[in-house]
Amino acid sequence: MNTRLLRRRHEPPPHPVLRLVRVVVGGLLVLVGLILLFLPGQGLLTIFFGLWVLSADVRLARRALIRLRIWFRRAARKYRVWRHGKPHPH
Repeated sequence: MNTRLLRRRHEPPPHPVLRLVRVVVGGLLVLVGLILLFLPGQGLLTIFFGLWVLSADVRLARRALIRLRIWFRRAARKYRVWRHGKPHPH
């Protein structure tokens, strides 16, 4: 697993109010994205954007983004193998 996103930054921590705003906005985006999964709309895109906003302050969101990135890369590789009959060189 790529742990580059999990390492602590060398910057000072952000102001607590800014952190609270990012967590609330990110959480709302994830919640709205989950609702949009069952209604017409861009649910997955909204969830990804909410996780991205949350990842600045929440380690669990960073881990979720890493796992999703790995899952999408594997799915793309499987699709290429299925479509072309051979794996794509790295």
